Amino acid sequence: MLDTTGRWCAERQRENLWYLAGTTGGEVVDRTCAVPVGVPVLFPVVTMFGESADCQEFMDTARGSATLDGAPLTAEPIGATPIGFFGTPGNAFGEAAEDAGDTWSCGLWVRLDPPAPGNHELTIRGEPGTLDFSTGVNYHLRVATPAPTGAV
Repeated sequence: MLDTTGRWCAERQRENLWYLAGTTGGEVVDRTCAVPVGVPVLFPVVTMFGESADCQEFMDTARGSATLDGAPLTAEPIGATPIGFFGTPGNAFGEAAEDAGDTWSCGLWVRLDPPAPGNHELTIRGEPGTLDFSTGVNYHLRVATPAPTGAV
């Protein structure tokens, strides 16, 4: 989430789903990312984490959009979902082991079928509605074979 260039795009990816990170809000970030051919892509438009009860208000006001090569994509609402997180160096939400915990998350998400080989422009914008910030990422995607190094 703190990557401003896409340098870490291939880190800890799975072979069957490519995850593109959102941001913590503020300035729009431009990232360049290589994605392997034939792999679906998942990314958040806007999300929050906290108490389960907070998700309903968040989901009532959350707005966002995503386009791939100028064509609009459909964002799916995902309601209150229990998640666990772990502190690790470089983690935006906690770097120490004691920063681990369980919480709730909700938001608007997009799952793309595997993009065609070639270069693509992905634009993501989100607004949580009740909170005073916005999220935005411009991804310059290069879909090619073989898979970028760092995939797991």
